[in-house]
This record gives sequence, C-alpha cells and structure tokens, in this order.
Amino acid sequence: MRTEIGVRRIAVVAILIGVSVLLAQLAHDAWQWGTAMRSGDTRSEAQAVSPATYSASTILPGGFVRNVLGIDDDLAYRRAVASAIGVILQAPTATSAGKQAIVAETLLARLTQNDQNKVRASRAADYLGLLFYAERNNPDQVISPYVNPNDAVAPQDPSQTTTPEEKALTEFGLAVRLDPSNADAKRHLEEMLHQVHPQSKRVSARNGNGQAVGKGGAGSRAPGYGY
Repeated sequence: MRTEIGVRRIAVVAILIGVSVLLAQLAHDAWQWGTAMRSGDTRSEAQAVSPATYSASTILPGGFVRNVLGIDDDLAYRRAVASAIGVILQAPTATSAGKQAIVAETLLARLTQNDQNKVRASRAADYLGLLFYAERNNPDQVISPYVNPNDAVAPQDPSQTTTPEEKALTEFGLAVRLDPSNADAKRHLEEMLHQVHPQSKRVSARNGNGQAVGKGGAGSRAPGYGY
C-alpha cells in the first residue's frame, strides 16, 4: 500500500515538474516574441526593415507558441507592410523589386479581405494603394497572381485594364470604408482624386470585411511615400 502511494506521489511530482518546465519555456518564448515585435516596430519607425525582422528564436514549436499568444494576424500584417515598404523604396524598374512586389501585393490584398481587424485591414489597403502608386512608372512590371473576388473591376481585355493610379484610388477608397478614422487613407484618397479622372467608370471602392486592431499606418507625405 505504501509502495502504491509512493509511486503516485512520484508521478504527481513528475507531472508538476513537467508542467512547470512547459510553462517556463512558454514564458521564455512569449518574451522572445514580444521583444522581437517591439524591436521590429522600433526599427521600422527609423528605416525599412525586412519581413524576417519579425521572427523569434523559440524553444517550443513556433506555430504552437504563436497560436497560444494569438499573434499570427499581427505578424502577417507587419511582414506584409515590411515587404511593401521594401518594394516602394526600390527602383520601380528593378527586376528584384518586381518579384517582391508580387508577394507584397498578394499579402496585402489578402489582409484587406480576410483580416478580421478593420483598423489593420484598412491600413493594409492604404499600403496596397501606395504600392500600386509606386508602380505607376512601370505598370507592366508587376502582375499579381492574386485575384480579389470583391474587386469592382475584372478586365477581360487589355483595353479595359485599370492603371496603377486607378488601382491605388480603389484601395485608398477601401481603406476609408474599412476605417473612416484612417486619416492617412483619407488624405491619400483626396490626393488621388485629383490625379484620376472622377468620371472613370472603372474605378470604385471595393467592399471589405475586417474587424479588430493592429499597428502602423502610412506616413505624412504624398501617395507612394507615406513613411
């Protein structure tokens, strides 16, 4: 009888030790992710950063830790914005910029439609508009494989293809609809309205569907340079 009690006590102690170790590892990984995101945000305010900046070295499986912390959406937003800024700051005719723009455009477009955070989705749409505007000097350089089912325009022939300015106008309009308090998007929309013919039938703000909060936003200069 005493032997059974002793075995049970040992088992309970072993379980408690295991749980303690797991919690300690989780706390370590949470601290690592928090540090990585704060550091990345601070660096991004002074200069363009790589999407890889928002990475952390963890003890436990990365996916498990991110799910526990609920940061996947925040990371997706930050990485997409970092990619977009990197493209905008490069020469618009650079081949490497073209390839990166496909990735950045696709990531941002998905965020505008799938992110349940309206504030974050709005900022993603604003950055997407800036990305389109940056491509205006070489509109044929980048063709994203991502087709948004909610886009108002789905051209069937080259004569109906929207210009980078029109695409930018559409995204700025969407950004304002998603978050009417987005001052940067409002300013960019107003500026683009002066550049795109107001009677164009090919331009209209597409619908969005997001909800909840993120970080960042365009800066205070003309479209294409909002950093």
